[in-house]
Amino acid sequence: MRNLPNFSYHFALQLGNALRGLYRSFLPLIVRFRPNPARSFPFEVFAYSNDEMLPEQVASIRSFLRHVGRPKSFTVVSDGSHSDRSIRLLNNVDRCVSVTTAQPVPPG
Repeated sequence: MRNLPNFSYHFALQLGNALRGLYRSFLPLIVRFRPNPARSFPFEVFAYSNDEMLPEQVASIRSFLRHVGRPKSFTVVSDGSHSDRSIRLLNNVDRCVSVTTAQPVPPG
């Protein structure tokens, strides 16, 4: 008996990739609508990210601001793959967001 491909899985994968691409293309518009957090708190938040995960990172930061509030600072630590455009988009999510690049670990 021959196994059939998992059509549902492949369809869901293609749909997810298409929606992710659509979200990525709308990021410049999305970041114009700044979240309005109900509260602020005096903590610093850090997140590690790469350019490939930019759509998820923007969505995550916006969700954090909406549901938790605005921290003293929200620093996105880049692995160095973010383009200048991606860094600008991240910085425009909210006034507390900044991007810094991780320093390579010296060998040994």
